[in-house]
Order: sequence, then structure tokens, then C-alpha cells
Amino acid sequence: MKRKILLDLNVPRPPASAFPTASQGKDIPHLTLDSHNGSVTGEVWLLRAKPEPARERAHLHFYSHNGSVKALVVRKLPSMARVAWS
Repeated sequence: MKRKILLDLNVPRPPASAFPTASQGKDIPHLTLDSHNGSVTGEVWLLRAKPEPARERAHLHFYSHNGSVKALVVRKLPSMARVAWS
């Protein structure tokens, strides 16, 4: 699995009801990349357009059961919000 993602932290996380029962009561991640039989490579750009006094940390989970995991996480500043993605 190889993905490039722009993650807007102003959008609320999915409700706990959207996940399997085992996830109930646990901290729900903003993003999960998971592979059972291959590697996981993720490039994630974080966007927060509205700065908040009490900032929440981004919760990202990268998993591979039988392969390597590579992750690049970049905090995207509000001044860069107008950059076009190709």
C-alpha cells in the first residue's frame, strides 16, 4: 500500500460506531493505513486551518502484519493552504 494523503484536522474523526466492536472505548485515530501481506508507505500532510488554543495531537496508525512500514508526516502551515496538489 502506497498513499499520499492531505489530512484536514478540522474535520471531526469518525464516530466510534463506524469501527469494529474491539475499538469501542479506545482512542479513535484520525487515519489508519493497514496491510496484511505487504508493505505500507504513507506520506501524510496535516492541515489545520483554524489554530486552536488547546491543540489536539493527530493520531495516525500505520500497520503491516508481514511487511515494512515507512511514514513521512508533514505539518502543513495555514499559509500553505492554497498550494495546488497535482
